[in-house]
Amino acid sequence: MWRICTASAPRHAATLKRYGIDRIGLLAALPPATVQRMLGGKAGRMAVDRARGIDPCTVTPRL
Repeated sequence: MWRICTASAPRHAATLKRYGIDRIGLLAALPPATVQRMLGGKAGRMAVDRARGIDPCTVTPRL
């Protein structure tokens, strides 16, 4: 299982680790509302979405 990256959001990673969530699979398995309470509304929802492979960014090919 993949570990949660601490470089992009060290404070969020530390919060999740305090709750025993140190792997992406564990984060993906949680209900979004639970993670939103831990990290805050937008950050929590984004973390769960990313852990589940959901990314709204469009891919622009390089020419």
